[in-house]
Amino acid sequence: MTKVGDYQMSFQVQTFFSSFVVKCFKPFSAQIDTVGVYSKLYLETSNYHKDLAVQVQNREKKLNTGINPMTQRKIKLQERQLKLTILHAAKMLQDFYPKKIFPRKALFSEEDFWEDEQLKFRDWRGLACKKLKDVFSEGFLIPLEGTDTHFQLEVQHLHLGRYVEMVKTGDFHDDLDIVTEVHSTSSDVAVKRPSADLDIFNPSRVIHATAAFATRRPRSWPWKQDRKAATFDKLQIPLPIQHPASIAISIYNREHDQNPINYDDYYCQRIIRATKEQPVSSIVSLEEIITD
Repeated sequence: MTKVGDYQMSFQVQTFFSSFVVKCFKPFSAQIDTVGVYSKLYLETSNYHKDLAVQVQNREKKLNTGINPMTQRKIKLQERQLKLTILHAAKMLQDFYPKKIFPRKALFSEEDFWEDEQLKFRDWRGLACKKLKDVFSEGFLIPLEGTDTHFQLEVQHLHLGRYVEMVKTGDFHDDLDIVTEVHSTSSDVAVKRPSADLDIFNPSRVIHATAAFATRRPRSWPWKQDRKAATFDKLQIPLPIQHPASIAISIYNREHDQNPINYDDYYCQRIIRATKEQPVSSIVSLEEIITD
């Protein structure tokens, strides 16, 4: 609505000029010429429109959260946090709109603004809900339930309460103002920083050093390709990666949260244990795993 009001305000001078010419010279069958003063006014108005479009585009880039739309639809709050967020947003809008928005809207009144928003007069909570839905998604106003899978982001603020309490309860004396010089021998303290061999976690590291080229020896059929058994180096410290079966169940539960697989189920644990212990080539059917 702000964009529409700004565009209409930029057209205001051009509209007044056109209406003035029509009222004064229409009885004489005169019309506005596209050259002269009107052309300058039209060019100036178009330049204002271009500048306004650039300003609006830059403002939208600054206000963009940069969050993926898929992630925006997943952002939700618990019921208490959602109510507090709506109250704080309504308070911010109540302080901002009467000072910054309504005084600059010369083409319509505050009543027209609330009517266009389809809200009651000065319904700041309703306006806050609409803004939150525009920023995040329609489902943002649905609070999280206890059965929903979620994680929480917490900000650790600087807390100086215990230091203030220590100063209040401290027993200070005048003798603390006396400065006493203490002479001690200076010495260099050398402390080595902890370090770890990063090659331990490198899957492509060659553990046993070998020659770059094998020693050529006489053999039968030298024109045939020499087949060598493929060996893979194992890490000294295995990476903490779950089994593919557990990963597949986690992905399935995340995409089918309405009908998930119970990971703690007895048969589910037997199937996972069988896939870990039994090679893939020896598995004939799922019934053999369950019956075993």
